[in-house]
Amino acid sequence: MRRYAAVLMPFLILASMCASRAVAQRLPNAVVPAKEVPGRIRGVVFDSLLMKPIAHATVTLLDRAIDVMSDDRGRFAFNDVPVGEHTVIFTTPETDSLGFGTLGAPVVLRSGEVALMTLATPSTRTLWQRLCSQANRVGTDSGIVWGTVRDASTGATLNGAVTMFKWYELKPGKGKLLSVTDTRREVTAGTAGVYIACGLPADVRIASLATATASASGTIEYAIGDRRLHHLNLVVSTDMVLPDSVKLRTAADSAKWLRARGTATVKGTVLNEKGRPQSDALVTVSDADTTVRTNKIGEFIIGGLPAGTQLLQAKQVGSAPIEHLVDLHPDSITVVTLKLSDAKLLSVFNVRATKTIGVDRREFEQRRKTGFGYALDEKELANRIDVAGALRTLPGLQVSHAGFDLQLSMRGTFKGRCSPTIFLDGMPSDVQIIEMRNPSDFRAIELFSSANVPAQYMSRNTCGTLLFWSRNARW
Repeated sequence: MRRYAAVLMPFLILASMCASRAVAQRLPNAVVPAKEVPGRIRGVVFDSLLMKPIAHATVTLLDRAIDVMSDDRGRFAFNDVPVGEHTVIFTTPETDSLGFGTLGAPVVLRSGEVALMTLATPSTRTLWQRLCSQANRVGTDSGIVWGTVRDASTGATLNGAVTMFKWYELKPGKGKLLSVTDTRREVTAGTAGVYIACGLPADVRIASLATATASASGTIEYAIGDRRLHHLNLVVSTDMVLPDSVKLRTAADSAKWLRARGTATVKGTVLNEKGRPQSDALVTVSDADTTVRTNKIGEFIIGGLPAGTQLLQAKQVGSAPIEHLVDLHPDSITVVTLKLSDAKLLSVFNVRATKTIGVDRREFEQRRKTGFGYALDEKELANRIDVAGALRTLPGLQVSHAGFDLQLSMRGTFKGRCSPTIFLDGMPSDVQIIEMRNPSDFRAIELFSSANVPAQYMSRNTCGTLLFWSRNARW
């Protein structure tokens, strides 16, 4: 009986399906599921550190493994995307160098829909809130340097390693003279050997090195730049520290031992601006006091070097020098490729030229002549300690603080006091980003009531508009 039941079961299922179809045909109001229509994902890739779109970023629809490139205005699009939840990510060489890696966001796409999204880097304000505390603030500026400290021999991260920073500051002296101050700061690496230094100057050259127990890295020089964030991993070794057993008694002793030596090797090729091998270029490892020339096919090799992070420099007459960081390891060969810049170094001569006024400055001057709104230029901003102090000089704008957060308000058209719309270099921005800047970072600031806002900056906000023009503006 069981055997007959097993044989009849498929027929019973088939009969049941046929009966269901028959019933469906007899019911005039049967519901048939609607066919899902593929949609489209559109968006913009935005650099919140520079406050401008990112051109030529690689944007990936992760679950479909489809890559597109953002255009000159940071725009991208994916067509014929199936309905459902997706993840879109982006990468650029610049964001990779800052330590961001891959950034992205989820998006839910419905049938036939065009989903809009913005992919962005963290802003300076966000990074400051997440990374900076009183313990790792080394200055009063807004630049941030972060990274890890590792041992050259083992690769292990070093908790408690110290990273030092040195830079020069110009300060008013007696009379009209300026004094040069040698400023030094240091921070200690915490969990996983990670160090974070906040408050560094972004517009001057900084020298850094890491030290641990009887070990150190080479001295690395760099400028943080306009993004106000720099990622610097450092590798330390005992090759950079003079053993306690060595006693320096003569000048010859000093010359011998102060030239750092080890068992690491670096080899590579120097290319010119066209990508061709460059012969007779000078390649230098600064802390090892060693310089070699490339051969006829642009190759070089330097042995007996101290392990750790070292600064490699390449120079050639007629091209700008370049710098490259290398992590050297004991008894190992590190291979690099150095490409010279196409910027030529020409002899110095005097010229007289007429400066062309940029679009943003020309429009600023035209608005100022009309007499609508209020404006502060570079001369007026130069005398202010902070942005809040500069904004307090604008009539009708109320400036206050809620804790550490700057708050701005002015009288609106249809209601009481409200917050003005903010633009930075023509792009929408917010007060947190503005607050992180110094007055000297801006070329001009403009304030307009809701009745006098320029046409290109009008919005639904009836509370007026603030325009900030930084040194990145077309001036």
